[in-house]
Amino acid sequence: MRISSKSILDSILAFGLAFIILQCGGNSVSGKKEIAGSSAVQTKEVFFADMYNNPYREAHLSRHQYRGKLIYDHYCAVCHGENGDGNGFNSFNLQDSFGIRPFNFADSTAAPLLKLAEIKRAIEGGGRAVGKSQYMPPWGKTLRDDEIIVLIDYIRTFIPML
Repeated sequence: MRISSKSILDSILAFGLAFIILQCGGNSVSGKKEIAGSSAVQTKEVFFADMYNNPYREAHLSRHQYRGKLIYDHYCAVCHGENGDGNGFNSFNLQDSFGIRPFNFADSTAAPLLKLAEIKRAIEGGGRAVGKSQYMPPWGKTLRDDEIIVLIDYIRTFIPML
């Protein structure tokens, strides 16, 4: 009797799938997280459908803000930083070469004074449009108006409230 490689592969896949389902308890995943200084274990059940449909829930963002985060991470974080603090990957190049720093949206003194129109003008026209660095490129021809609006909504999550 000859066993084909396809039937062996099918058996391995079926076994692996059954193992994963048994380990995960159906369609959910349980994660354990230790609380500092104690032996207590907190269990949180996360359903795959929730992770797929609502990825912004874990980040404590609205759907609108999460869409802005995706745009920010792609275009802005390299200079302005993952946390909006002006310490992005490229910020040291700007500091060393040109003596400038990207704007710090988390600065509790300067950031709350920003007007929405000024943020929009800076995104659309670049740094020059608002009297800042020429090294911030204009994104007005790259991003649509709705993308700029959600980007601003996300940027506002960095700005500390007075």
